[in-house]
Amino acid sequence: ITPRPVDESIITKAHELNVIHASQIETDSIVFAGKRMHLAEIRAVSDKYPLRGELMVSLDGNKANQKAMHAPPNDSVWVEPALLMKLDVAIGDTIEIGVAPLTIAGVIHNIPDASFSVFTSGPTVVLNINDLPKTELIKPASRVSYTQLFAGEEEAIEAFEEWIKPQVNETQRWRDIKTGQSPLAGALNRAEKFLSLASMLGIVLAAVAVAVASRRYSQRHQPMVAVFKALGASMRHIRKLYLLHWTLLSLFSISLGLLIGYALLALGINAIGDYMEVGEVQLSAYPFIVAVVTGIVCATAFAITPLKSLISTPAMSVIRGFNQRIVGKFSLQVLVPIFSLYGLLLLFSRDWILSLSLLGGGIIVSAILLFLGKLIMGAGRQVGSNAGKSFYLALANLRRRANENSVQMVSFTVAIKLLLVILVLKNTMIDEWQDQLPDDASNRFLVNIAPQEVSAIDEFIASTTVTSSGLYPVVR
Repeated sequence: ITPRPVDESIITKAHELNVIHASQIETDSIVFAGKRMHLAEIRAVSDKYPLRGELMVSLDGNKANQKAMHAPPNDSVWVEPALLMKLDVAIGDTIEIGVAPLTIAGVIHNIPDASFSVFTSGPTVVLNINDLPKTELIKPASRVSYTQLFAGEEEAIEAFEEWIKPQVNETQRWRDIKTGQSPLAGALNRAEKFLSLASMLGIVLAAVAVAVASRRYSQRHQPMVAVFKALGASMRHIRKLYLLHWTLLSLFSISLGLLIGYALLALGINAIGDYMEVGEVQLSAYPFIVAVVTGIVCATAFAITPLKSLISTPAMSVIRGFNQRIVGKFSLQVLVPIFSLYGLLLLFSRDWILSLSLLGGGIIVSAILLFLGKLIMGAGRQVGSNAGKSFYLALANLRRRANENSVQMVSFTVAIKLLLVILVLKNTMIDEWQDQLPDDASNRFLVNIAPQEVSAIDEFIASTTVTSSGLYPVVR
């Protein structure tokens, strides 16, 4: 977006990168029809406009017959319905923009990039960009906005954006759908952050689930491994056995997860179709690759330590008893799941600060919960000594499995916390969105009122039951 025409080298570079291009020039001008006139927003567009969305126009004025169009033919315009009423004209009549007579060829019912502001100059008139010089509207000191629109495949757009950003000067602005200063851009950014955080919390839940399940699996199979070794099975044989078991289970889980995910995607698209038109969805390989990598990392990083401890179970455990502590003191093995979790969070969010904050917060919460768990176990000893026999035995069993119980408490607490975070964030986003428009917010506006009309309009509003903020001047 710039107040001056752009250099042709930009358009040439876009074509080299297979980026589709369209031009748009906007200005405000008085439109004449006989003795009637009205201020309108003039929008001159090229033949490929719009690149995204649809410009819906009816050639006979009937809204039921509207269809997607591009730029109007030469020497003709498309206008919004309000202008027909203001100028008392119809399709086929001629209006004057600047010094050029142009024929009304259709009525606009939807503009994909229309402004969200209620304080626009007036109804929109769309004409072919080749007709703009005929109007002679653009003079020295004219207020004109030149917009170049670009669209294409993600890789092509990213390459073009990387090339053009260093060349944008102080009179130009580079915008995309996420950086544009509009309610749509703000809503998209908030929705993307929420979905990103929700996916990150899902990753943490998956990691917690795999860690708890792997720990429990290892504890249950310790007697079996000890018996295998007592009967002469080698460490290599046991390692192959459980590696095969782990591989088959991982492949089955990942395949089932892909099928469930695809089914949920289909259901989601079908549900959205009830509210808006959804085109053909073409899935790339990227989401499937990310899903497979996520499954493999979770199955590896959070199960390797319990499986390693399981395989190293000594044969004498059959006689001496089994060690319930899968992980002993802090070691480098603990860093493997931590760095793996951070890598997954970074993969989904692409925001290292958000990923580090979530990981750091989880570690702090886990440390606090472990500390509280030890305090509770210690306090339970004093209480249990004064309690009944059954209660004392229950507390003794909890103390005997203190480490295992603490890990389970942390895991389930973190899981519940993450689910509550998603719920709270969802409700907060909806509440904040609704709070942007209070219950008594204005929903009708009168603009472009002449000074001599102020008294009459004030009297008219006072005679009705309509609540008004009063008339006030708006200065650009």
